[in-house]
Amino acid sequence: MDGMNQILSILQKKYRRMDMILTITKELEQVVSTGDETSLGIILETRQNEMNGIDQLDRELKGIKENMPLPLQQKINQMLHPASGETVRLENPLETNIFDTNKRIIRLVEKIIDLDRVIRDRMKRKK
Repeated sequence: MDGMNQILSILQKKYRRMDMILTITKELEQVVSTGDETSLGIILETRQNEMNGIDQLDRELKGIKENMPLPLQQKINQMLHPASGETVRLENPLETNIFDTNKRIIRLVEKIIDLDRVIRDRMKRKK
């Protein structure tokens, strides 16, 4: 499998893990409301395991990128981290799929961050 396909595969796995973290975070919100300390610990541990899996995927992604020629590394970085207002030129369906999958991951991260804020605020009010 070439580098671009490997990158897409890793991003797809990362998306699934991020989606699982969102689901777990929703469960966390419910548990915080009930005050169930036992469930809270289990859910936090499960969420941490998913986050560790994402860290591993990020390391794999970095390793693949580092073994690519520099122009391809720059293209991947542009797709995964576009500068604000920058137009990313996608040259084939694979690049489009990588770009779109990454955008979906970013949207999930934003949802998780927002939900974390709600949970944190709720926990502060309980204290």
